[in-house]
Amino acid sequence: MPSTAHRLSLNNYPLAIQAACQGEGIALGWSYLVDEELASHRLVRPLSNALSTEYGYFILTRPGNMERTEVQSFRDWALRHSPLSREQ
Repeated sequence: MPSTAHRLSLNNYPLAIQAACQGEGIALGWSYLVDEELASHRLVRPLSNALSTEYGYFILTRPGNMERTEVQSFRDWALRHSPLSREQ
């Protein structure tokens, strides 16, 4: 993943989601825990595809952040390294 000048790393799920809602970056989330944030557009899913697994993983970010180079770079990195990408 590309190096960036500003990094925020959280190991607390609620804090990570809150930080993403406040525009501090992106977070991996479970849809059943962020449905309200997605419905209210406080968060968006920057990936158009989803993995069919026993557990779902989503990359979430604040609306408008998709244009940021860092978000696009992370999205591209995650897609390159996802099992779905390797199966195609």
